[in-house]
Amino acid sequence: MSNAPNMVYLADYVPPQIHIPTVDLDITIHSSYCHVISCFKIDPQSTDRPLVLNGRDLTLVSIDINGTAVATSDFSIEDNKLILYHYPSTSFNLEIAVDIDPFTNKSLEGLYQSGDLLCTQNEPEGFRRITYFFDRPDILSRYTTTLRADSMQYPTLLANGNCIHRKELPDGFHETRWEDPFPKPCYLFAMVAGDLGKISDTFITQSKRTIELEIYCKKGLEDRCWHAMESLKVSMKWDEEVFGLEYDLDLFMIVAVDDFNAGAMENKGLNIFNSALIFADSETATDADYQRIEAVIAHEYFHNWTGNRVTCRDWFQLTLKEGLTVFRDEEFSADIHSRSVKRIDDVSILRMAQFAEDGSPMAHPIRPASYAEINNFYTSTVYNKGAEVIRMIHTLIGDASFKKGLRIYFERFDGQAVTTEDFISSMSEASDRDFSMFKRWYHQAGTPHCTINGHYDPSAQTFTLSVEQSCRPTPETTIKQPFVIPLKLGLLSHNGDALPFSHQTVSTPVTEMVLPLDHVQQDIVLTGVKSSPIPSLFRHFSAPVTFDYTYSTADLLTIIEFDSDLFNRFEACQMIYKQLIDSPDLEDLWSRFIPCISAVLTNDTLDPAFRSAVLNVPSFNELILHTSHIDPCAIFLARDHVISDLSRRLESVFDSIYMDYLDSLTHAHDSQTMAKRRLKNTCLAYLSRLETHRKKCLDTLETPICFTDEMAAFKGLVSESITLNQTVINQFRSKWHNEPLIIQKWMAVQAISRDAECLNVVQELQKDPLYQPHTPNFIRSLIGAFSQNILNFHANDGSGYRFLANQLLTIDSFNPSVAARLANGYKLLPKLAMPYKKEMASSLDQILDHSKLSVNTREVCHKIRSSIN
Repeated sequence: MSNAPNMVYLADYVPPQIHIPTVDLDITIHSSYCHVISCFKIDPQSTDRPLVLNGRDLTLVSIDINGTAVATSDFSIEDNKLILYHYPSTSFNLEIAVDIDPFTNKSLEGLYQSGDLLCTQNEPEGFRRITYFFDRPDILSRYTTTLRADSMQYPTLLANGNCIHRKELPDGFHETRWEDPFPKPCYLFAMVAGDLGKISDTFITQSKRTIELEIYCKKGLEDRCWHAMESLKVSMKWDEEVFGLEYDLDLFMIVAVDDFNAGAMENKGLNIFNSALIFADSETATDADYQRIEAVIAHEYFHNWTGNRVTCRDWFQLTLKEGLTVFRDEEFSADIHSRSVKRIDDVSILRMAQFAEDGSPMAHPIRPASYAEINNFYTSTVYNKGAEVIRMIHTLIGDASFKKGLRIYFERFDGQAVTTEDFISSMSEASDRDFSMFKRWYHQAGTPHCTINGHYDPSAQTFTLSVEQSCRPTPETTIKQPFVIPLKLGLLSHNGDALPFSHQTVSTPVTEMVLPLDHVQQDIVLTGVKSSPIPSLFRHFSAPVTFDYTYSTADLLTIIEFDSDLFNRFEACQMIYKQLIDSPDLEDLWSRFIPCISAVLTNDTLDPAFRSAVLNVPSFNELILHTSHIDPCAIFLARDHVISDLSRRLESVFDSIYMDYLDSLTHAHDSQTMAKRRLKNTCLAYLSRLETHRKKCLDTLETPICFTDEMAAFKGLVSESITLNQTVINQFRSKWHNEPLIIQKWMAVQAISRDAECLNVVQELQKDPLYQPHTPNFIRSLIGAFSQNILNFHANDGSGYRFLANQLLTIDSFNPSVAARLANGYKLLPKLAMPYKKEMASSLDQILDHSKLSVNTREVCHKIRSSIN
């Protein structure tokens, strides 16, 4: 198509022609602009071509080499680049002065205004909005930063590293100077200026160093930061104890900002967070908020080593830091909560988001070979599937070898910008294992599928698993080489007992083992199997694959009741739910499943959070994974019918659990209390579908114990109908109108309601004075949520698609990054049946015909639209 964007290719990577050991930034904030002087020492590696510096929306004031102004004939500015044609062949100092306007910068990249403060977001390529520089991650420098501003308007001035100087200046200004002793790429540079509140604490490291901890936020909200502070301290302690990694500066700072394109940013020593991932108390945050804050605090802190001390050579290597750090934050959460439930939750997200991405025109490997706009590759594939690839390495080589591999990785590459191959080589050396085939996970996209058949030979007491793996074509290639897939398996008897077995790779019988699948077809022969077994496959979800095995209903019920692997008990429930969605009138299956699931729900020896998780019916995205020509509304309604059936068939069980927990729970946020509250509110969600239990939601809204309960009751009512609950909606708004984070939740619940008037409601909410149209959190909560509303977004008249197209064009004009992410709402295009496909394609054409469309949004829309040409 003629509107295809230009591409950047990994194969074209060229090492930098310079080295920059030091960068000195001097930034003065004026009332309507900022003056930035950047001085950096350049060591040329060659002088055979001009130096090309990146810059965007900058006003050049001056450019000097070794104190002498550069002649205008020796440089030019074109296509957002400063090109320096003549420069010394030996080490020299380059000083560039520019003026920038952060006050009108709505892209939220580089230096920008959020409320009354100024802050930065430089990953991946925001630094070029601050000054002309070589904006690439493989140039690492030691930064010193001087900030200067009005002391009344901006009493807080922060940057990376340790503060080495504070001074009051004439005319009401003041300045601070910050020194970061560790080399870093420019994407990790950060600064903040504002009038902020602060909480402080300390952490004593294993080597007895005292680290000062500070969290900054809007004044008056300091008390909502203590959960984040405690999460930080727990994260620091965990990283020392589990991986032996100690924090390296004297000060660690976090700043909460309201306007942020993502969740948080790991800038060295100065993490900047979306305020939604900092603020928490029992009156204004849900349990899910508490746990997400805890996990993201950990994630960004863990980046200090996996991302900062060792960083990416180029942006194609993004999973090098993100996949590894997601794995680390998942392990952290698993250790401090329930490991099995954490695994279930992570896999549910993976299947809903990443498997859907793998099955769409947006499919790409965790290390892509090309991109048009790198912002578009901050995806579930790079993050979540990347973490699964790290987890498979851990599974294959074991915990001790994995930690040894990490030690080799840090010792060898500390202070460097490296590649995924460097990480794999460290793991290979630590485990003495050949990873050449395993590396296919890095450059092949798609979700592998395993077709598995079992045969038991009673005379030989062998059980043979015949496995065939395949992977559907994806945009980068139609022919896939076999993956290395770790299959963790166990065997159950038909009475539910664990059956010992042997394999040629082990000398003694075991009840669980990991075997690598690395051929298109292969047989696994298990010996010493005393009776016909039920295989428990891919235990703990040992690989990001789908699989088929012909389980009988009795087999699945046995797994649900007896398997020691809680993930596979959950998985067996998922298989039964899918059968019921396909054929809801299977009364015999219902009659056998209901007593089984009831037994699980009422088993007080099981974690309440696990009992809640088994009630999660497979998501819409999971249901359509291997289908095409879909009618989204029909599939949604089939799924919805099963949920309603569960509500009726388990009504007494749900009611009993709900009433048992109703008066026994406090507002506490320890793991056990949150698990019980999760089960209670899951039961309420099912009961809210029954008119006879509507009063439970109303009573909860009247006198909630905590905000988790209040939000669950509100969602239970409004998800079913906006029209019939307008009084509740208005009362909720009136109560929380001064709390933007809660109003965002209020809007999101309405945006995903199955009410037929939903689109009209969303359009009216855009006119609400509480809606902030330039704030990403509001955009995601309203427009983004609506794009996930299966019934209303996929209205067969195309009204939902046209609405999103109009919104994207507006948002793209000021924030291309957010617009491009919203454009993924169209990724179902090739799977759709008529008339959905025609209507969606028409909306994409409307977007692509826009002459001023950003590269970000054009890349996403072009890939999706091209998938049906």
